[in-house]
Amino acid sequence: MADAYVSIYSQPDPGKGIAGFDLASPNDRGFAFDYDHSGNLDHMVFFRPGSGMISIIKRSGDTFSTVFHSDVGLPFFDLSSPADLGLAFDFDHSGKNDYLVFYRPGSRMITVLKNQAPNFTAVFASTSGIGGYDLASPSDLVIAYDYNHRGNLDYLTLYRPGNGIIWILENHNGNFNHVLNSDSGIGGYDLQSPLDRVYALDLDSSGRKDYLALYRAGAGIYFILRNNGGNNFTQVYAQPGAGIGGYDLLSPLDTSLAYDYEATGKLDHIVLYRPGNGMIWIIKKISSGPKDDFAAVLSEGDPGVGIGDYDLRSPTDLVFAFDADSKGILQDLVLYRPGTGKISVLTKK
Repeated sequence: MADAYVSIYSQPDPGKGIAGFDLASPNDRGFAFDYDHSGNLDHMVFFRPGSGMISIIKRSGDTFSTVFHSDVGLPFFDLSSPADLGLAFDFDHSGKNDYLVFYRPGSRMITVLKNQAPNFTAVFASTSGIGGYDLASPSDLVIAYDYNHRGNLDYLTLYRPGNGIIWILENHNGNFNHVLNSDSGIGGYDLQSPLDRVYALDLDSSGRKDYLALYRAGAGIYFILRNNGGNNFTQVYAQPGAGIGGYDLLSPLDTSLAYDYEATGKLDHIVLYRPGNGMIWIIKKISSGPKDDFAAVLSEGDPGVGIGDYDLRSPTDLVFAFDADSKGILQDLVLYRPGTGKISVLTKK
C-alpha cells in the first residue's frame, strides 16, 4: 500500500537538500507555513537552530525555490541556540496560519512574527515566557490548537512532558491569558513521561482541529480528548497500552501527526511512523458512539520499506504534512533526514 505515493521531489542519502537548504546539519527542522496569506500551508520553513539559518521554500511547477532566507535569524529571535523550535500560528484569528512562533525552551524566550514580505516583524516578543507560562524547562513544547471550535488554530497549548504541566493560552491582540492551567495533566492523561507528545486533530471531520491527541511512544499509550467547553476535556479514545488501530506504539521512536489522507481539507487521519525500521501506518476513525474505533488505511510493517521512495531507515527521519499544490489540502508528506541532505516530497496517487 505504501506504493500509492510518488515523489514530486527527491534527494538520496547523501543528498543536496531542497532549494539551497542543504539539510546538512542534524539540527535542521522543518514545518509547513502559509507565507503568502492564502490560507494554504503550501510553503516549507526549514531552519537550523544554533546557526541563525532559516529558509522559506515554495513549489513552482516541477521545482522548489526559496522565497525568504536569513543567516541571522529573525527579529527578536536570532536562532542561535540548538534548542530553538518553531511552528505556524493563526495570531490574528483569520483562519490562516501565516504567523511564525519561535521559542527557546529552558530560556523563557518566545517571539511571534508577522510576515510583511520581504520582512518579518515581531508582534510579540518576550524573554520571560508567555501568558504566565515561564518556558523555563528545556522540555517545554508548544503547539497551535483550536480550543473554541471556530476552525482557527489561534490558541497556544504549552506543555512540559514528564512534569504534568499543560496550559492553553488565548490571544487578545498580543495579550495572552490562560484558559487552562494544569499541573496534573489533562482529561485523565497525566503527562508524567518525558516521551509524552501532544498534537491537534480533526477527529470528527468537521474541518476544525479541536481535539487533542496525546501519546507516549514506547508504552503503547494513546488518548484523544474532546473539549466540551471551558476546562472540561473528556476522553473519546483512551488506550493505556495497546496503541491505536493496530499500531502498538511500543517503540520510543514512534511519532504521530494529523493528516488529510482523503484530500477532504480535513486533518482527520493519523500518521504513525517508526523511524529507523521503515514502518509507517495511516489510521482513520471507522466508528463512533460510546467508544470510537480505528483501523489502518495504509500499513507498512515492522520492519518495512517506508513510503513511496523514502525508506524511513534512519532513527533521525522526520515527517510533516504539506500542501504542495496550494489547494488547501494537506495530503502531501515531506520526509527528511537531517544531517544527510536526504528529502522526499510525496504525493498520493
